[in-house]
Amino acid sequence: MIRSREHALALALALALWLVCQSFSGNARVETLELGFYDLRSGLLEFPTDLRIRPIGLDEELGQAGWSGPTALRLLDLLADGGVRGLYLMDPPSSGWASLASALGRFPVAAVRSEPGARGVPPRTLATASIFEPELDGVVRRIRLAVPGPSPGPGPGLLMLAALEGVSPGEIRFGSGWVQVGARRIPTDPEYRVWVQFPRSAAPGQEASNSPLHPISAARILKPDSPVLRRLEGAAALVGNFADEARDEVLTSGGTLRAVQVEAALLDTLLSGRLVHRPGRPGQALLPLSLALILGFGLPLLRPGGQALLVLGTALGCAVLNLAAFRLGLWLDLVLPWLTLAGVALSTTALHFLRSRRLLGQFLAPELLREVLQPGGEASLGGRQQVCTVMFFSLPACLKQQSWDAATLLQRRNQFTSRATGILQAWGGRVMDFQGDAQMVLFGAPREFAGHAAAATAAALEILAEAAPLVQEWKVEEPALASVHAGVCTGPLAVGFVGSEQHKEFAAIGDTTNVAARLYAAALKMGVDVLISETTMTAASGVIQADALPPISLKGKSQPVPVFRARRVELDAPFR
Repeated sequence: MIRSREHALALALALALWLVCQSFSGNARVETLELGFYDLRSGLLEFPTDLRIRPIGLDEELGQAGWSGPTALRLLDLLADGGVRGLYLMDPPSSGWASLASALGRFPVAAVRSEPGARGVPPRTLATASIFEPELDGVVRRIRLAVPGPSPGPGPGLLMLAALEGVSPGEIRFGSGWVQVGARRIPTDPEYRVWVQFPRSAAPGQEASNSPLHPISAARILKPDSPVLRRLEGAAALVGNFADEARDEVLTSGGTLRAVQVEAALLDTLLSGRLVHRPGRPGQALLPLSLALILGFGLPLLRPGGQALLVLGTALGCAVLNLAAFRLGLWLDLVLPWLTLAGVALSTTALHFLRSRRLLGQFLAPELLREVLQPGGEASLGGRQQVCTVMFFSLPACLKQQSWDAATLLQRRNQFTSRATGILQAWGGRVMDFQGDAQMVLFGAPREFAGHAAAATAAALEILAEAAPLVQEWKVEEPALASVHAGVCTGPLAVGFVGSEQHKEFAAIGDTTNVAARLYAAALKMGVDVLISETTMTAASGVIQADALPPISLKGKSQPVPVFRARRVELDAPFR
């Protein structure tokens, strides 16, 4: 029953924490962290790039005449002769279109970076430009494939992809959340954007044949019999300006890149098929919900070591699953699942601590519990001497004389001791032992307070008053079987932990304990309800009304000991 309550509480708390964490979905800081994890996974999972992408960097090679001059025409002729299937001019001319028209017409697909409908652009050349939209942190990770307008039109990336796939630009189809280029269907978001993976190995100024981000210098192509031309056959050439200007620089997850490199990374992503789909909030909520349920159910079953292993294993498994899903094109968020995992783990640990504290509190007084649980605290062997009051009281006589079965006897004994313990705690007493026919109670330690002698006597009288109606509930009619007796003594005691380092208990040791036990035995023999010592009467400062009895002989005492029969304690309220 206790275990089921713990599971219910842990699961309810896990679900509550999951809902709290889901409230952070869409938060700017959380989204920025998710984008950072996207960059990390993209960097860890770099793939070989497509060699059909050739960015070409212009470093003022066109000369004073620009695109209308012979150098520009020769460059385009060389690219066409080299078998380039698609050409994208990132730095279109402001004039001279007439001289370029025939050169651009030699390519299956040609586009220039310009506003749609720009004047002077040859008819077969598409004037278009991709839209680089930065995310919350100002970094570009998504690029639109469609040109904005009343109806979607292909951007340069799609045009180059169509050229490489041998598809006519007119055959590009746009649907709800997808773009079709020949047999290739590209999933997009509703705005026709795709996540682009920018290789981090790009190093400006260096040419590498295995990266679309390393531009080939146009000067090398213009050299006579250039071997570079042999690597351009069947490729898409993206020609851009690499002069020392910042006007086309773009901050991406792969670093600051030129616009031509961004377009090349987009085309490489489309060709490689490494397209990442990020589910919406309902889909993303499934993973943290699963983690919350796993931990909420599993943690209460385990000890602290097993709990730590489960949490760490779940966190590691979540990261591995996330990386594997990303490799397959599925972007699962990490921040909210880990936040949920951490919250459930911490809350369950707190529940485990509170449960352990509650259970430990059933064996230690609150003062001892605080001392043991405080930082650096421990239950050290040894103690201190102080004046306390010890009280022994008996069980009702029926618990020793009735022929009840063992289960019933234990149940009724616990009923009586539970009610008596409530009274004792209200008066500041601490039950030291539940074994045997007599219960030992300590007043004044570990909780120190003035008036412990009167409190012990008042508690004994109240327990006696509560015993009779409880025994009647058990259908015991004989009054003598409801009798309870007590002995009370006040004096110096050594209080502290006794035993060994492996097992220890809080105890009160001294002659005062012995006298209280013998007063209790004398009370039973004499038929006195509450028998108290002279030291208790003195310590109570006159608040105890009692009858003096003849001194009695006690074991271990050379002289008879004065004793009193307690009748009433003049106190307004218990010590709470």
